[in-house]
Amino acid sequence: MRPVHRTLMRLALVPLFLASVTACRAPRDDNRFKWAPKVRVGYLPYLANAPVFIATAEGYFREQGLDVELVNIPISEGVAPLVRGDIDATTHYIHAGFFNAIARGSRIRIVADKGHEEPGACASDALVARRGLESTQDANWLRGRVVALRPSSIEEFWIERYLASAGLTWRDVVAKEIPASVKLDALANGTIDAAAWSEPNVTQAERRGVASLAVSAASVVPNLQWAGLAFGKRLLDTDRDVGWHFMVAYLNAVRQYNQGKTDRNVAILAEATTLPIDVVRDSCWNSIRNDGMIDLQSILQFEQWAKDRGFLDEVLPPERFWEPHFVDAARRALASGTGR
Repeated sequence: MRPVHRTLMRLALVPLFLASVTACRAPRDDNRFKWAPKVRVGYLPYLANAPVFIATAEGYFREQGLDVELVNIPISEGVAPLVRGDIDATTHYIHAGFFNAIARGSRIRIVADKGHEEPGACASDALVARRGLESTQDANWLRGRVVALRPSSIEEFWIERYLASAGLTWRDVVAKEIPASVKLDALANGTIDAAAWSEPNVTQAERRGVASLAVSAASVVPNLQWAGLAFGKRLLDTDRDVGWHFMVAYLNAVRQYNQGKTDRNVAILAEATTLPIDVVRDSCWNSIRNDGMIDLQSILQFEQWAKDRGFLDEVLPPERFWEPHFVDAARRALASGTGR
């Protein structure tokens, strides 16, 4: 090959090299943009969304040069707003709809831990039994009972595991989907016998004498990944730099959250959720990893279960639903001191 041709080929490869460097670089050290990019984050006012509330209240997003707007998204909307681009990120409960959206071509990914079942931790997600029911060491107490849960979700997955531990199936119980807002009354009046619930609902139900903790999700499926932070196409592709800076702020907030029930953390969560201070303090706070990593094995188990039940089009490999580069870059920035 003549020298001039080799030179032209090398020049042609330069843009590709630069693109690969851009795709892998860490967040810029100065933590600043020429303007404050707007980032719309879907959420619900739940205790489990603590890192987002802390990052907002403590100014971690502002430190990263971001203008974050929290957008209340009804749970019935699912991932549709993220798929459409109405929001850029969201905290979400693991369910089949998320993976089906990816299988059908949507550019959305889990990017960080937002809740998992840590073995030995308190029960942030559990099955509660109405007053008057005596639960036992196995699941036989559920035989013939009415159980409220969200179908095709991580709730149905782990409760089915619990039933199977006693040789039971869904044919042995009555599964019912009811709005979360009426679960407490339904337990009180006996319309349902048990309910899959998360905190602070478990604590509030026990305080009112309506129900008691029967079994925790952690005792059935240890390390179960039940929730995640997800990004849409804009943060994954168009504005990756914004996504990296968002993640630095998020992991900063997770580290503060994992300091526990400090007065500051309790005050932030009470204001964000409008819950009484004592309820926030007494509730079980869900486990979130400081490094933002997720339990891939439990998600793959959930996917296979959902596929077998006809809820899922296909079982996606991790590279199709999990994007670890943001937490990797954020951890490096925080470790080097450039994340603050």
